[in-house]
Amino acid sequence: IADNKFEGTVSGVLGDIPVRGALVDTTKLVVAPYDSPEAILGTWDFVAHLDNETHPGTITFLEDGHVLKAEIATETGLTLGADSVEYKQVGDTMGVIRFEVAIPDLGTEKQVIELIVNGDRFDGEELHSQGAFYMEGTRQG
Repeated sequence: IADNKFEGTVSGVLGDIPVRGALVDTTKLVVAPYDSPEAILGTWDFVAHLDNETHPGTITFLEDGHVLKAEIATETGLTLGADSVEYKQVGDTMGVIRFEVAIPDLGTEKQVIELIVNGDRFDGEELHSQGAFYMEGTRQG
């Protein structure tokens, strides 16, 4: 190790592997503001389409510490919590939300839903339903 660089060998079951690298100056790294979930936080009205039927409800995106969560409430009073909620901004007003949720009408496995957000609207589908389950919605307020 010298001048914030290193060189050496890692020994393991595959034999010796040469390695080299350098210290990364983390003072120059910043959190990208465009991946902030601020654009989607709050409650949205939605209509889910399944088997030629419509099912209205609300979905609320919120931050719990540094974890993004979603709470889904249906017209029948069913409340579902979504796991693994992720948000990535794509442009100035667009982004992608992806989350997992267990929807009882779709079986016992969790479903993966991906929504495309454009301003105060979104639409998307359950990724493994081949279009049988999709959602569209608008921000409340």
